[in-house]
Amino acid sequence: MEKQNCWELKGCGWQPGSVKAHELGVCAAAVDEAVNGLNSGKNGGRICWAVTGTLCGGKVQGSFAEKRLSCMTCEVFAQIKDEEGMSDFKLMIPGQMYIPQPAGQNLELLQEEVEMAEAEEMNRDMPEDEYLARAVARAY
Repeated sequence: MEKQNCWELKGCGWQPGSVKAHELGVCAAAVDEAVNGLNSGKNGGRICWAVTGTLCGGKVQGSFAEKRLSCMTCEVFAQIKDEEGMSDFKLMIPGQMYIPQPAGQNLELLQEEVEMAEAEEMNRDMPEDEYLARAVARAY
């Protein structure tokens, strides 16, 4: 059985030829041929968290460093990680570097990500620092 890409797993409708693509355009994950085949996916469909400018949630998302928290707690990320297994799973695009932002930068964005995760009722009662530590730990 062929493994599903993020747009198939989420049913978001941002892939080429879809009705929704006329609203905001086509999602970067669906057309990024440079990452085709990573995690057994079509284009960026199984490494969407590392693709800049995806349309997850109906709005343009940022880079991996900016969207890491919401992506690492996403059911698509978890399913792909499980399906690929630790020996074959690719967290980042080959050659891509993760450069964490210095303390104090992008705090608004981080707060927005935490609020999104809380809205999804994920780890609602957990302290923020513990929640972040667990999200990062799940990625590895």
